[in-house]
Amino acid sequence: AEVWLGVGGYNVPATPSVMYGPAGPANGCVTCHAASGYGAQSGGHSFNMRNTAGVPNMTPCLPCHTGATNFDIDGVQTAVKAQMATLQQALITKGLLAADGTTEIAGKFPSAQAGALFNYEIVKTDGSNGVHNAVYIKALLAAGIAALQ
Repeated sequence: AEVWLGVGGYNVPATPSVMYGPAGPANGCVTCHAASGYGAQSGGHSFNMRNTAGVPNMTPCLPCHTGATNFDIDGVQTAVKAQMATLQQALITKGLLAADGTTEIAGKFPSAQAGALFNYEIVKTDGSNGVHNAVYIKALLAAGIAALQ
């Protein structure tokens, strides 16, 4: 929820998603995640955005993104994945993440470095690669990268 609301990150101003508020879906998360999909495989009560074959349920996206065939609309997910890889490598280099890129290293770190890890974890846990709030996610990652330079 913090990504959609655009709050909680380290050193990044609050930036609600364009899909939040009056311009966004009337029913919040369920507008997209419970949209008609592929029977019990996606949408509806499954809350899944892909069916068991990995095909994205684009039904809730098409009213605003006519013709979209995947969630990488305007290359947002590609850009976010690249930023995530850059931040992950910087966190490994600074010793906040193990070489596997997933295990956090316990220790005392400067607040800016700890904040970079916090922002990384927010984006990783969200898992949307920018779909839930592209502007905020990119800002979290950029702030994290800048903090480690």
